[in-house]
Amino acid sequence: MLPPFEMLAWDSEFFGYPVARLHYALETEADWTRACGWLTQQAVQLGYYTGPQPLPAHWAWPGGTARLVEERLVYHKTVQAGPPPASVAVYPAAAPEPALVALALASGEHTRFNTDPQIGRAKFEALYTLLITNLASGQLGQTVLVARQADQLQGLITVGGREGRAEVGLLAVNPGQQRRGLGRQLLQAAENWAAGQKLPELRVTTQKANTAAGRLCEKAGFTLAGQEFAYHFWGEECRND
Repeated sequence: MLPPFEMLAWDSEFFGYPVARLHYALETEADWTRACGWLTQQAVQLGYYTGPQPLPAHWAWPGGTARLVEERLVYHKTVQAGPPPASVAVYPAAAPEPALVALALASGEHTRFNTDPQIGRAKFEALYTLLITNLASGQLGQTVLVARQADQLQGLITVGGREGRAEVGLLAVNPGQQRRGLGRQLLQAAENWAAGQKLPELRVTTQKANTAAGRLCEKAGFTLAGQEFAYHFWGEECRND
């Protein structure tokens, strides 16, 4: 069982201040008060929380600010292997080329690390550049699949196993190649990977604001499984209201 709270060493080092994740659901005002007390006691300057419902607007953290930074849609599909897309292949374990970094940044445009103004664009780009670097080198245990056309990198999807299912991490297609079937080819490649790993379900979590990704999932046969609300709790030292 996960503890109610978890200090995140990697995130704390990256951002330069204490970062933590709240694991339990904030269902009552008593839960909220307990969470605020712990965040203040631990001098947390950035707290992550994700729940199935938005938090009441009148709940306030005396030691900082709670900000809704992402509304997510969770799609899922029963895995069915299909013909392997000819334009999609595994990215070789190596330092990412600039086009791959650009696709990784595009995949994160609607995420909380870019939508939260407190983090800032420069930190977001540094985070996602490091993320794709670690993914491409095989450090994070996910498979990086890319689509090329005329030897040009045009699309990216990452996929890995978690809790008995396959989950998509990053997904992006160059704007000039969108609505040409490349996104569905990437999803099919991820589904084929899941079938090869004998994982029965493929899950894609995207942002509600990313309407193109939602349409792509629906056209590819995914169904909506749920919704999530992600918050950042900012401590007094980092708050910028």
